[in-house]
Amino acid sequence: MPAKTVLLCDDVFAEKKEAKQRSHLLQKVAQDFARLLKCNLRTITVLDIPKKIVSSKNKKEDSVETIYGRPVDVILKESKDPGVEMLILGTRPRSGLKRTFLGSVAEEVVRNAQVPVMVLGSHAVDSDYSLKSKKQRILVVTDLSDFSGGAERLAAKLAKRINAEVLLYHSVGDQIKHMKDMLYSQRVNSPGLEQIFDEMKSFAEESLAKKIKAYEGQGISATGHIGYEEAEVSKILRKNNWHKADLIVMGTHSRGKFLKAFLGSTTRRVMLSAPVPVIIVRSR
Repeated sequence: MPAKTVLLCDDVFAEKKEAKQRSHLLQKVAQDFARLLKCNLRTITVLDIPKKIVSSKNKKEDSVETIYGRPVDVILKESKDPGVEMLILGTRPRSGLKRTFLGSVAEEVVRNAQVPVMVLGSHAVDSDYSLKSKKQRILVVTDLSDFSGGAERLAAKLAKRINAEVLLYHSVGDQIKHMKDMLYSQRVNSPGLEQIFDEMKSFAEESLAKKIKAYEGQGISATGHIGYEEAEVSKILRKNNWHKADLIVMGTHSRGKFLKAFLGSTTRRVMLSAPVPVIIVRSR
């Protein structure tokens, strides 16, 4: 069976210092990750230039394929190759309406890719992230629903292949906060709410314990952590130094035609603010 491929999408022709730094780190991380997974590495750069002013043939320079077209369309097309196991690309935060409504290339790829997408955000670039030679630690951010199933399964596969330990993280506090905000905005204040919140905490503890046991049954070293603080997930993770993870794996929900234009807020915040690569698995 031929080796699988990690597909790196990189702006190798970037001229700005920040972009060059991001490109250099992306290439280093992709090389290290492909080596750990024992995969081939294919690197492409996409130029959004009208075909009438360029050659119709794709060019190759220093083992990097240059492909012309709309970046999102090209990346998604190339990722459909049966041999591609994972996409790797970088992103950076934008501001204003353009950032909120249009989103970045990375976000659009994440929403539509059929394979897991590893995203290296600006904070990972700033921290000069590198895959260490020590045993890796994979942080799985889960909401304990079927939407996180793909991320949990991918983390198990990665843990076996690169001999990593897994930390399952669930924020019941974030869920309670969202529920309170919704109910209180509608002026719902029932005495029975606290009992519901206690039941949510008990369910989270039981569910996480079962998932940890399932990992251990596969020979994977796994631990769990529940966040009870009523705050946004990325803020809690940042406060806890991201649990010293080397990689973060999380899922994102499939959505309807209109809502699909937006990436889930939790996924977006983690993707942009994490100091390590975030692997995002789209739920089916």
